Amino acid sequence: MRLSPLLGLCLICSSVPLGATETPSDTPTSSPDLLQQSLRLAEQTRDRLSTGIVMLSDSIDRFFGANREIERTNRTQLRFYNSNTLVYGSRPASTLKTHVKLDLPRTNERLSLVIESNSLQQEADKEKDIDQSNVLPQRSEGETAITSSLQYLLRQSTRWNVRASAGLRLTRRPEVVTRLKARHQMQRGHWQLRLSQMIFWYSSTRLGETTRLELEHPLGEQHLFRASSHVTWRQRLDTFELSQYLTVFQQLGAGRYLAYQLSAEGENRPRLHTSRYTAHIYFRKMLYKDWIFLDIVPLMLWQRSQGFRPSPSFSINLELVLGATPAGH
Repeated sequence: MRLSPLLGLCLICSSVPLGATETPSDTPTSSPDLLQQSLRLAEQTRDRLSTGIVMLSDSIDRFFGANREIERTNRTQLRFYNSNTLVYGSRPASTLKTHVKLDLPRTNERLSLVIESNSLQQEADKEKDIDQSNVLPQRSEGETAITSSLQYLLRQSTRWNVRASAGLRLTRRPEVVTRLKARHQMQRGHWQLRLSQMIFWYSSTRLGETTRLELEHPLGEQHLFRASSHVTWRQRLDTFELSQYLTVFQQLGAGRYLAYQLSAEGENRPRLHTSRYTAHIYFRKMLYKDWIFLDIVPLMLWQRSQGFRPSPSFSINLELVLGATPAGH
């Protein structure tokens, strides 16, 4: 299996203790010293690129918003996500996804420009508990594309979050994309309930809608249980896609956690049926400071199209973050 350059960097960083950036100046040059120097050079490059991205965001921000005496923190972010997956009986696959968010704080933190690589199928799936889009087979309609959109925050409170966005999806036939999403959350004892509704429309494939219900309950100090139910309707084929996810998250310490997930997905055409089951473990670790992250995902898949025969796979993923670091890491 040929490794990508990003994965090579991941393997190098995995041998370095978190936060180690200094080397003694009175010792002869050695492999650890060269490694630390390489990491410092990479960090300097990252800082320069991050500064440039934030400056670009600020220049756009000045166009949309007025100058203010107190400037808010700019959360502009550029993320690269590289996945290397080995599926039993298939050839190794490597994919690269990007996500760019240009924050515009002068607009009262309501407006942001988002550019991301995704697929039509991933539109409804990208808010799953764990990102499976690189390690699971996609349906035939999942065409890789770049989507650029302006997102506007209509309402935000402790219970409500309502956003609208409009933009372009760039494929062989560019199309207009619009989305409206509302999310409500509430607390009932130790249970937290979140309900979200997203309506999306593409100029070529018309209307779609996703409803998501999420129940969350802590299991002690280091574990969390989450049950998520999804229903997506697509006007083009007049189909409903249903999915259920049961996940247990385990905190392993600073910058590390495990997730154990079981899922089932199905459709209502030609009749209501289950299309696939999955069982997998998701391990995430912060490799270096707060901008290099490693994911390891062993997964077992059962698909109706393959007679529900077990199909194991193994993925090693690397995420690089420029600009602001992801919330929650």
